[in-house]
Amino acid sequence: MQSTLTNETIRECWCEEEGICMKEVELKLRKCLDRCWARDATKVTLRPDDLRQCFIQQKPIGDRLITCIKSNIKCCADSKYGPQIPKQDIRKIVSLTGEKLEEAKYKIIRNPTLQPIQKVLDAVIEIGKCVKDCTMEGGGLEECFERYTCQPCVHVNRMQGTVRRCIKHVGWRRAARELCNCTVEAGVSLCGHPTHFNVPNS
Repeated sequence: MQSTLTNETIRECWCEEEGICMKEVELKLRKCLDRCWARDATKVTLRPDDLRQCFIQQKPIGDRLITCIKSNIKCCADSKYGPQIPKQDIRKIVSLTGEKLEEAKYKIIRNPTLQPIQKVLDAVIEIGKCVKDCTMEGGGLEECFERYTCQPCVHVNRMQGTVRRCIKHVGWRRAARELCNCTVEAGVSLCGHPTHFNVPNS
């Protein structure tokens, strides 16, 4: 894992500041997703709006995942006078996310259990890479944090472990089967029957 730390320190964000910035980040991500979905979803179906509804139906799973992560990682200070923490290169974190997506693409190619939905997963990965590039435009995801001259206390390695545990906790296997079934109904013909769709552990 490449280091995303800089040689500087910065104030840890007050929880209220972090809440404001995370709402801005979410808004930018949503706008980027809209743009990228319009560009790439038609590669797997002529009914991209129906396919998107499949992912929207799984939003409760995503919400539970975020709640789980937040409850396991405290990323903000209790006041405006938080401690100095190592400053992270947020753009580098976003860039590394793009590299992880590329790695995931090659894992899909090598994993026979994922072959029935390879085209769908490829499209999802391409959309993810497009969103990554989109978020780096302009002030990037760090723009709000720079305005407050603070950052959340992000431990990248600890975050990855927490995300993996929370993914297992929220019941993603069932969600994956439901998503597969829904994509068939949305015009994607490459999914196997959901009752025979085996989701690997990693």
